[in-house]
Parts: sequence; structure tokens; C-alpha cells
Amino acid sequence: MACGCNDPVNSWYDWAHQMPANILDLVAIARLGGTTGAFLNSTTFNTPPVAWTASGIAYSGEPLVAALATDSGLAINNANQFNFGHELRNQSVLLAPPLQKVIFARAGTEWENLITLALGGVTYTDLQLSFRDNAGTRGDAQGTIPVISWTGSFTGNQQLELVFKRKGQAVLMLRAINAAGDWSAFEMEIEVITA
Repeated sequence: MACGCNDPVNSWYDWAHQMPANILDLVAIARLGGTTGAFLNSTTFNTPPVAWTASGIAYSGEPLVAALATDSGLAINNANQFNFGHELRNQSVLLAPPLQKVIFARAGTEWENLITLALGGVTYTDLQLSFRDNAGTRGDAQGTIPVISWTGSFTGNQQLELVFKRKGQAVLMLRAINAAGDWSAFEMEIEVITA
């Protein structure tokens, strides 16, 4: 499983009994549309009162890496060189659909990864980010799953800003509830690298 679990998973019975992984083990800070997310133990990450609908969320454009040390010309130049030397998203229309969810990002608390999401004309009022595989669990002893949460009004193109603590493969899920009460989930497979 891509949730950081150590126990072997041989069926959905095993998966449901896994402890959810803590998103804060990977993400140092997350902002959406300039709004800093709030960490919470969610009782609603994977339990819709209605059937899931297809996600209308998609990547938009090329992700970028920015230096958090904006007063350091060296750090800014390093981030620019990283962006120049790395293709972080393959935007080809010929790319196989399962690969369209894959992007690359930079690890380290001195770098911010800027990922633009196209939310379309739909207004989302409740968004939660966690590991995708956490949605297959029953949660912890209290039935909760650690998430980064945003509430408000999000529509159009929104920038998701993520600072990753470590490198590795991360399969994340952005659970979204729109103003009409429809639930959907956008999957992001992020290869977090150091160089």
C-alpha cells in the first residue's frame, strides 16, 4: 500500500483494518488558493452519505518549484534551475490516461511546490487532502483519518501549494464536496524527488 503501512495487505479485509497514515509525516504545510489548510482528524474523508460522483478536478499547466527563502537570490536561482532542468508534468494529449495523474515535486522544507488545479465552474465548499489509501481504512480507534482540510468557496483555477518533508512516492487524494452536496475524489500520484 502507498499509505506508509508496514503490515501486509492481502485483501480488503486487511486493508480496512490498517491504521491510516498521518499526512503530516509527509507534508510540512499546504495551502489552496492562498488559504492555509487546517490539520484535523476527519470522520468524513471516506464516508459519503451519497454515491461518489466523477471528479471534475484536473491538473492545469506545469507545476513549479519556488524557493521559500525569497530574500535569497541563490535559493531563487536554485529553484529556477530546478524548474528549467525538470519536466514535472507530461502534458502530452497522447499520454496514456493512467499516467496523467503523475507529477513530480521537490522534497525539502526550503521548497514550495506550486500545483495548479482546474476546478472548473463548480464551487467546492469542503476539501480534504490525505493519502489515497487511507480512504480504504476504517480509520483509527475513533474512526478518524488525518487530513489537511479547507472550507470556503473554491472554483476555477486554484493553486495547491505543498511543502514536502521527504522524498518518495506519494499517492494522495483530494476529497471534494461541492455546493450541491456532490462528493468526488481527485487522485494525485506525486514522485517527490530531491534533485
